Amino acid sequence: MSDTRVAWITGASSGIGEALARVMARAGWRVYASARRADRLDALAAELKAERPDADLRPLVLDVTDRAATALAVARIYEESGRLDQAVLNAGIYWP
Repeated sequence: MSDTRVAWITGASSGIGEALARVMARAGWRVYASARRADRLDALAAELKAERPDADLRPLVLDVTDRAATALAVARIYEESGRLDQAVLNAGIYWP
């Protein structure tokens, strides 16, 4: 197993989640960044990779209200990385 620390951040397409994903990826973490907006996650991953080629931010398109999809996301993290050191459950819902 790698010594690389692994994080999962929900709500990572904007705001605090996006900022934290940037900080952790720049610090050498493997970051699974999840949100519903694939385009924002892909742009974030591409931006970080251009800035720092060894950055390891992995977009994970996910709606956390879908229990089955969330379980599959966690299974994917463990399958690919063998561990999960930190989860930041930052996804939010807004009803005006």
